Amino acid sequence: MKRINIFFNRTLRCAVMLLFLLALFCSLPVYAQQDCDIKTGKQQNEWLVKVNLDSSIMLKDSLNIFLQTFKFNNYRDKGVTKARADLQLSKGNKCGEIWVAIHGVNGKKEETATISFWEKYKFQLKSFDYNSVIILVSKKVD
Repeated sequence: MKRINIFFNRTLRCAVMLLFLLALFCSLPVYAQQDCDIKTGKQQNEWLVKVNLDSSIMLKDSLNIFLQTFKFNNYRDKGVTKARADLQLSKGNKCGEIWVAIHGVNGKKEETATISFWEKYKFQLKSFDYNSVIILVSKKVD
């Protein structure tokens, strides 16, 4: 009787641990796909999103944005700066790659942004940090 009791105690502990891990594993996709976007209020289908290097973000309409690489160049002798973000995009079974950039001149506030398009979306690099970028994503209304 004592052996059976010990067996059931061990089995019960393992079963509870297994159920806990299973529940945790099943809940991960829900948290990974939470809305991470910030609506800008300018248009109905416009988002201002922050994406960290080597990570992705998913918008409400299932557009996945992955920041693959980020490059920043400062040509002091010419006074020119350039920041470029290479993005991998996916939605459903469609995938693509684009890049967005900002060009500027040291000492001047004016900057020129390179706008890229993919499917029905427009992307523009708004600002950047050492390991992250802020991108304005606009969706064309059908």
